[in-house]
Amino acid sequence: MRTNQPTRKGRILKVEIITRSDDSPDTSTMGEYTDKAGEGVIVCATGEFYLDIERRTRIINRAFELAEIAGEFGDTAKETYWGAKAQRLADRWESQNEIPEHSREYRFFAPYAGGESVGSKDWRTYAKQDWERMRTYDKGYWHYVGIMAQAEVTLAGSDVVQRITSGGLWGVESDSGAYLEEVAGEELESLRGELETLGFGPRAIDAAFKTVENVKK
Repeated sequence: MRTNQPTRKGRILKVEIITRSDDSPDTSTMGEYTDKAGEGVIVCATGEFYLDIERRTRIINRAFELAEIAGEFGDTAKETYWGAKAQRLADRWESQNEIPEHSREYRFFAPYAGGESVGSKDWRTYAKQDWERMRTYDKGYWHYVGIMAQAEVTLAGSDVVQRITSGGLWGVESDSGAYLEEVAGEELESLRGELETLGFGPRAIDAAFKTVENVKK
């Protein structure tokens, strides 16, 4: 883009806050999908903690063992009691204990959970939050973006339009509310420093920053 005549003084023609979709975000702050079972994972199909499934399975198996032991000793009453209890628990927890067979989709999700110890109260709380957050991300309710500030300028003695851009911040969650404005403000301050380095004075920068355009790409 060129003007008709070379400018005697540099000019700031336009300032923009550009928000771009981040197509290769780092989602490890929430966790990662896996097909490997283990205490620190959640079953994707049911949202159950794998460690809870293991605990419930142990309880059921122990009840069946007690029924078997009672039968070996001829204690019919206890055999009937523990056998019935084991079956009731198995029926009650059947859907919760279900683990899908291998398929194209990952069966488990390993939450980051703030780095807390697996099985702790805090881990459970943060793990559920990470799981729900990942699910809404997968459904497209929010996405990651990059935010940067950009100015179109001409320098002294030239009519060539140049684009000056701040460093930009990527991996910002699109539903971050006021934080998006905070990041935009920080990027503008970064851009201000770039413009000052090119010789633009405070008055010229302040004037240009009064009409900042928001652009989504």
